[in-house]
Amino acid sequence: AAAGISNGSTGVVYDDTASLYAARTWWSLRAYGLESVRILDGGYGAWVDSGRPISHAANEPEPAAFTPRAQLRTRLTTSDLRSLVGSAGAVILDARAPAEYRGFEGNGRRLGHVPGAVNLPVALTTAPGSGRFVDGDSLRAFIDRAGVTSGRRVVCYDASGIGAAKLAFVLALMGHDDVAVYDGGWADWGGRLDL
Repeated sequence: AAAGISNGSTGVVYDDTASLYAARTWWSLRAYGLESVRILDGGYGAWVDSGRPISHAANEPEPAAFTPRAQLRTRLTTSDLRSLVGSAGAVILDARAPAEYRGFEGNGRRLGHVPGAVNLPVALTTAPGSGRFVDGDSLRAFIDRAGVTSGRRVVCYDASGIGAAKLAFVLALMGHDDVAVYDGGWADWGGRLDL
């Protein structure tokens, strides 16, 4: 509300990190009920490179009325994810780099991945250097290789929810509507010896 976002607003978010934090903001706003949120493709760099105006002034929007409405299917807890492991009705996607997925590196207490998870590195969704999303055909092929099909629940995770939110954005962009983020990520799952 302090940022001027009201019920029914359309939010446009951007960053300068290949849409990682913009996607996290997209997901967070949607998880709390703001339905219309967009990401500026290429972020701040694309805006500047296209010659559009920039400002150094602080923007102080008029406060608005926003009523949070939790969208519970968009966020999973550890017990939620645990109940989906091995389920034929869900696909679990690990958005981390292949070396982390395979357990060769990482920052968790343990290394590896959630059992049954398919590795779909979110870094491959944007063109190197530009921060822009790759074309639709490339995104579709990227998603298809993970076995994501219409009608299946999709859960995305990474280390702590940042890359997972970007992967969730790409899936939503490509028409998948039952997508959730396990924002505890490997930091939570890998830190628990009971899992």
